[in-house]
Amino acid sequence: MTSGTTPVEVAWQRYLEGCEEMRQRFLRDSRLLSYPALRANAHFVLLQTQAMAYNLVMAPRQDSPRFISGHYFEPLLYTAHQPNPDFYYQLAFLNGARRWRIRGRRNSAHWVDVHALRGWWGEPEFGGLDNYDLDAFEIDDDGTFEIIASPEPAPGNWIRLDGTHRNNVLQVRCAMYDWDREVAPQFHVEPLDDGPVGPAILDDAEIVRRLVLCGEMIKHCIGRWTTRGSQKLERLAGMNQFHVQRGDPARGGANPLAQYGQAVYELADDEALIIETDNPEAKYWGISLGTWWWETTDPTHHHSSINGHQAVIDADGRFRAVLCRHDPGVPNWLDSAGWGTGIILLRWYRAQKEQQVQTKRVPLAEVRAHLPAATPIVSPLQRRATVAARTRAVMRWYGDVAPR
Repeated sequence: MTSGTTPVEVAWQRYLEGCEEMRQRFLRDSRLLSYPALRANAHFVLLQTQAMAYNLVMAPRQDSPRFISGHYFEPLLYTAHQPNPDFYYQLAFLNGARRWRIRGRRNSAHWVDVHALRGWWGEPEFGGLDNYDLDAFEIDDDGTFEIIASPEPAPGNWIRLDGTHRNNVLQVRCAMYDWDREVAPQFHVEPLDDGPVGPAILDDAEIVRRLVLCGEMIKHCIGRWTTRGSQKLERLAGMNQFHVQRGDPARGGANPLAQYGQAVYELADDEALIIETDNPEAKYWGISLGTWWWETTDPTHHHSSINGHQAVIDADGRFRAVLCRHDPGVPNWLDSAGWGTGIILLRWYRAQKEQQVQTKRVPLAEVRAHLPAATPIVSPLQRRATVAARTRAVMRWYGDVAPR
């Protein structure tokens, strides 16, 4: 360390070098030769990840927590790392050695999962502790509830924390099936002891520690996932074919309650991919699109996702979706929003059986020949109305439109 260079400055320089290393990983991808737009989009994803690192690593005060939303998955701000368009995510970062009371109101979301984690993305001890179905807790008739989160067991509603770790995370996945009507739950947290609220100003050592972890989170997201996931998936399954696996929290933050069906797609402008599964018997299921960099395709202004409530199931009990760039006039359209390549992600939570997915690549003009004859026709006017309703729903979730 040269004279006048502080530990914070050294850590900052290493952080910047790490970000540049991740940027170069993006730019070395051979896919950029065929899809030049991915070059600029890579910078968009990297900047999002840096912003998330501040929100989720540098900023949290584990001794004075609150549940936050829109700080890492928000359809009009943060779409990197393929968040689920149906989930209204909420997060709280807690000191695991302390006892906390969580109060809230259930409201009407289709399903609510609370995923307790040790640490966050990129931390050495990062991993899942347990999952809790909110409806398995005691909830009062008016929809209110109270939960204790602590390292030692507590009577009644209880979430286990790791008392040896200063950073426990409660990640709430609120599954919204009926976008027009459902309301996400509310969560509030307060301490049950007289512990400290944490320092108002972080000292040099803590800034350095968190800055290092910010860099590790970015490497975890981009080095292990964003710049490697598509190539790995293509090797596992081939192009336009699905690979299905169980969730592993250490693998990018996946949920162990879920099965994930993943595919890399590549389609010409005049082609479509028909995706077919059994009618999934699951607590929640949905399909959504992402870019080659695992960035969720805009679900607010495009028909780029479908869930179990929105889906039209055919008379034979099968779900069939059509992925293409131009509207084929069918209910289960997945709009690629102009991308010729990207990621398809199916999620099944608490599914009753192992899932399988079949695909068929066909000329766009022949789509209906490969679908049941009774497949409804969706007019351009109907599609515009559906997309407008999607836009209103997402805006309502994030406070821009008053609930109906």
